[in-house]
Amino acid sequence: MQNIGQAKLIGVTAHELLTHPNFSARVIAVVANAVYLRTGDDEIVWLAQSHLPMHPRAILGAFDFSGFRVGAQYVAPLHIADAPVWSPPEISREQIAPREIVRARIQVLEGFAKPSRTDLHDLIGLGEGLTPAGDDFVGGVLFARHWLHKIYSEANWDQRAVDELIEYARVRTSAISFAILRDHARGHSVAPMHALINALIAGKAPAEIARVVQRIVAIGNTSGREMLAGVRAAIRAWAE
Repeated sequence: MQNIGQAKLIGVTAHELLTHPNFSARVIAVVANAVYLRTGDDEIVWLAQSHLPMHPRAILGAFDFSGFRVGAQYVAPLHIADAPVWSPPEISREQIAPREIVRARIQVLEGFAKPSRTDLHDLIGLGEGLTPAGDDFVGGVLFARHWLHKIYSEANWDQRAVDELIEYARVRTSAISFAILRDHARGHSVAPMHALINALIAGKAPAEIARVVQRIVAIGNTSGREMLAGVRAAIRAWAE
């Protein structure tokens, strides 16, 4: 396989995996602007064009994906030595808003409806694509709950129940969606989702939050909208 290009930015999880001495991977999906790889340790990383959102598992660059085929062993040289490593930003504890302010700010998300099913288990694997809509919604819920619990001690978080839900998802959805869902439960997501939760918890102006929302809406066909619905549902449940 030819040299596919220079990495411009690499997520912290992808960096850990690619720099492991025994790294190996196989191509499991090729889409318009990204190639997904499954490592020998059953982890997921992806190469994506520079305009796509950053994620801990992503390597962004101006890549040539023409030589990639599903099922092929990944052997393409990829120069990552000079690429900055990206980690999800932490929320500044100096900018934490009261619950009432955060509750008011989620009015920006009123257009993103909650699914009629209330048991998150029922949503796992529901839908089509690399990340089914049900998984995206559940991911948004878990991501928001993680950060609410971390910032506000009274926020509901049952680690045993979360672990059970993630284990339940392991064989009920795709490997790619499972990895992303597990990351959401750990508080890791695409960069715009971190910008959103930071802005909500800091009680930023609605116009600023709305700009971040539009960046998330642009993710995938429905992924962004479903994640936003999950964030809205989690914050409403906590605030009420």
